[in-house]
Amino acid sequence: MNNWRDDLNKSRSNFVKVVWPKIKYWFGEFTELIQVEEIQDSYAELLDKEAGIDYLIKDKTGIRPLSARVQSDNFLYKTVTIREKRANGTKTEFQKLLTRVNSNYLHPWLHIQAYVQAGCLFAAFGVKIEDLIHILDFENPEVWYRQTNKQDGNIFIVYKISGLKDYGIKVIEFKNNL
Repeated sequence: MNNWRDDLNKSRSNFVKVVWPKIKYWFGEFTELIQVEEIQDSYAELLDKEAGIDYLIKDKTGIRPLSARVQSDNFLYKTVTIREKRANGTKTEFQKLLTRVNSNYLHPWLHIQAYVQAGCLFAAFGVKIEDLIHILDFENPEVWYRQTNKQDGNIFIVYKISGLKDYGIKVIEFKNNL
């Protein structure tokens, strides 16, 4: 198994076991988490690979699609990040989202960014995908900026939580009081 697959499996496991139990109250009572990547059929694969949907949340009213990024760093960044470009040229989540949102195709409703260390959730932030895409129409380094990862050359769009809030974008938060 290669590194990216190990990281993906660790991220999925952390989301289900560590993050979800702490944030499911965001979505109300009687909410069920469905892991799209765990469903073994062609429709689930379409949701994952074509629409960028990692999870579905089902409640009494209906179903909503989510995307998630779980980081296991030694530092709590107060940011939400989405990979904009890969050094190898492979299409990224951001490129797919930009097309989907602007063309009214199926896409995640909410993006969740979580920070986990040693099996403990430090913080999680939830922001509507459409807000993350539309804020890019305005160049403002206090809200968002681009950052190149020195290890692999990938470029990320980094959204500052404080900047999003100052700009009037709703951010759902979980902060652990450690």
